[in-house]
Amino acid sequence: MNKSYLYMFFAALCWSGAFIAGKIGGAEVSGLVMSFYRFLIAVICLFIYGNVKKISFRIAPKNVLILMGIGIFGMAGYHILFFEALHTIDVLEASAINTLNPVLSALLGFIIFREPLSRKGLMYLITAAFGVLTIVVKWNFSLLLSGTGTAGTVLMISAMVILVIYSLLIRKFASGIKSVVSSFYTFMGASLFLLPFIAASGESPITWSGSVWGSIVFMGVFSTFLGYTLQQESISKIGVSRTNFFINFVPVFSMFLGVLMLGDPFYPVNILSLAIVIAGMIGYLGEKEKLALRRG
Repeated sequence: MNKSYLYMFFAALCWSGAFIAGKIGGAEVSGLVMSFYRFLIAVICLFIYGNVKKISFRIAPKNVLILMGIGIFGMAGYHILFFEALHTIDVLEASAINTLNPVLSALLGFIIFREPLSRKGLMYLITAAFGVLTIVVKWNFSLLLSGTGTAGTVLMISAMVILVIYSLLIRKFASGIKSVVSSFYTFMGASLFLLPFIAASGESPITWSGSVWGSIVFMGVFSTFLGYTLQQESISKIGVSRTNFFINFVPVFSMFLGVLMLGDPFYPVNILSLAIVIAGMIGYLGEKEKLALRRG
């Protein structure tokens, strides 16, 4: 088996772990604090990695400012909402909503960049979105008619929308810049933006429990840095579509980790929901690959 597939399984597990770590650490410290230290650790890791790989971080000052601004909007905005959402929704719902990222990205890519999207591809995306919806409402569709929902669901959907816009901005303004470099400056921008709030909060890392430190270090090293580097390595070896396929395993891993580590309730019907999500995304990625081959 190609090592890239094993790497991406591990990356998906790391990303799933971020939802668990966010729940554990967020029970003791604020999302602002969790976000700041996660980015700080990721910046340090990326800097070391870039130097080992002899990658230059020198780019035009204008591009540095643009990337840092994008980081403030996308990375800081997403993570603040992400941690707040985890206070009221379980990790399965949060990770399932996150899988809508490629759905919204594909729709916006079609509208803004005129990227091809076949009718069959659109139907697959709708199927995946339906699967996520069943997780959010727990197959009780009367909740849609009553307008009942949680603030956490709204926050997580908002976070996902911000992440999609962030991705589109990176595609537009980071073209020609190595992904290690662009990530380094976006994370740095988010860290610097959050620094005054951290200083004003008065929260001292010395008083944190081992579980908080473990959560933050895990998210900074594994979920952010290692997950990112494995993803970039896999893209270079097996392509974007096959690499992104493994993102579908994040809610699956999150569900089982939530049950095992957090005591979240297990509902057998969630297996069906996840199967619908994964089937929809597999179909869409297959259609996307076919369109790419036709275009040469």
